[in-house]
Amino acid sequence: MLNEIDILLLYRESADTNHKNVKGWVEDFQSVLEKVMVKLLGKKPFIQRGEVGEILLDELNSAKVLIPILSDHFLREDKSIELLQRFNLFNQSKGYVKLFKVIKSPLQSKLIPDFLEPYPSFSLYNQPINTKANTRQGAEFIELQDDDWLNLTDLAYEIAESLNFTERSKTINTNLSTGKAIYLAETNQELSIQRNIIKRELLKSGYTVYPEFSLPKEINTFKNTVHDQMEACSVSIHLVGESYGEIPQGSDKSIIDLQNQIAAEKSTKLKDKNLFSRLIWISPYQNDSEDRHKDFIQNIKRDLSSADAEILEIPLEDFKGIIREEFTQQEPTSKNLKGTNGIVKNQKSIYLIYDKLDADEVASLKAQLFAEGYELLTPTFEGDIQTQQNLHIHNLIHFDSVIVFQYYVNDQWVKMKLLDLLKSPGFGRKKIAKHQVLVSKKEAENLHAFEKYNVTIFDNYTSQGARNIKGIIDHITKN
Repeated sequence: MLNEIDILLLYRESADTNHKNVKGWVEDFQSVLEKVMVKLLGKKPFIQRGEVGEILLDELNSAKVLIPILSDHFLREDKSIELLQRFNLFNQSKGYVKLFKVIKSPLQSKLIPDFLEPYPSFSLYNQPINTKANTRQGAEFIELQDDDWLNLTDLAYEIAESLNFTERSKTINTNLSTGKAIYLAETNQELSIQRNIIKRELLKSGYTVYPEFSLPKEINTFKNTVHDQMEACSVSIHLVGESYGEIPQGSDKSIIDLQNQIAAEKSTKLKDKNLFSRLIWISPYQNDSEDRHKDFIQNIKRDLSSADAEILEIPLEDFKGIIREEFTQQEPTSKNLKGTNGIVKNQKSIYLIYDKLDADEVASLKAQLFAEGYELLTPTFEGDIQTQQNLHIHNLIHFDSVIVFQYYVNDQWVKMKLLDLLKSPGFGRKKIAKHQVLVSKKEAENLHAFEKYNVTIFDNYTSQGARNIKGIIDHITKN
């Protein structure tokens, strides 16, 4: 009898190379994913990879989760589509997501079949720093940029949620009756990282988070799906940024507007029973927003249906703090304790602070930390200065351990980051850092000035030095 497969990676042979045309991309992906899943699940999942032309139908049907690694070549092959259709039909009756799309190179949207559209997508193809190629077949994992690492983390959480659904279904009625199901509305690309941060914190605290998959792009299907996904929830959370957002086909309203409208209708219907509420965050920075978006915000504020909603026009970090206080305050009481969604809650976070100038040199350290299963917090170099600072403050408040990385940046930059660590209680940090580390390319004699900042210093770092990285990892993993 064929062993049940936890995760099946489905790919074409041509997808098994990185942008340098070196084979082994899928194996590397499997290795990194497996290490992260062990941390989340508390056990090693059975992951199998199969090439489209060699996969057995029994293997396909026995897989709990299918991850097709998509490329234009994959989607043009009839055999690939046939396998995905079979899996989709075989699992349509399941009440949870079993298929997650990994996209390793830019796709022509017209090639994606309609039945694949609703399934979550995770892109792993951003250009490495300093590369001049316009397209590529996939990064080596040490070259993944910050958004890619976040996508990989999000994918791991989604898979863990799906694998634990059977276990979780035993407690799902309790979850619903105690308000443990939350609708976290889809939002604009500008806020996708922040939404994912909120989602991960809710999942780790035992909540069921909806929608469970990407919302359809056609208006009627979109509305029906939102209604269905919101049905089990007692709270909806909406993030309204600085742009109006994507508009589904056949509609004149954005996905943000429509989800809020549907939530308002549900709230009005259940108002007397006090069974549903909305929490709406509106960015306070709207000066450059288009008129239509400003009108939408004004409608939210003056609409009578907003009387049953809490509207907060405050910095995003403050809003996330409120969510944390309201929904995620419970702490695990023992090692390897799992939330009601089955995800292990003792995953430690490391804030890896570095400058864009050093992005290439920090890549191998970042990859190894991620492969060890740490929740990796990193800076962002996208958006305006305020957006970058907001994420920096969020990370300063919530990390377990921190590494400040210096390769090309000067000592003044390092000093500013170490001062930020000292000031973190003023930002709202309440716990003591487990480890504070400075990693530098410089020799020890040139780093004495930083000893007063209460950091452990690793000098003479080289980006290719496996021994350097092992020493850092060993230090961080000490109790």
